[in-house]
Amino acid sequence: LVKEYYSAQNLASDGYAATAPVDAYGPQNSFGFYNMVGNVWEWTSTRFESKDPRAPPVDPNTMVKKGGSFLCNPATCNRYRCSARMMFTAD
Repeated sequence: LVKEYYSAQNLASDGYAATAPVDAYGPQNSFGFYNMVGNVWEWTSTRFESKDPRAPPVDPNTMVKKGGSFLCNPATCNRYRCSARMMFTAD
C-alpha cells in the first residue's frame, strides 16, 4: 500500500507540476489566513517518551516530530493535525 501511495503519478490537476506556492489558493477563511494547517512535519528538540508503562523501551535517539503532511494516510502517518505528535529517530 505504501509503495502504491508514494509512487502515484503527479497529474498536476491543481495546476502545479511540483509544490504549489503558499498563497496559490487564496485565503481559506474569513480572517484571510492562508494554509493554517500547512504541509510540513516539524522536527522538535523534544525527546520522545512513551506514556504507556507497558510499551517497549524507546531508543534514546528518538525525537518528537509534529504536524502533518499531505502525504499522511493510515499506512504512513499518525493523523493529519497540527497537534499530531509522532516518534521518529533523529537524523
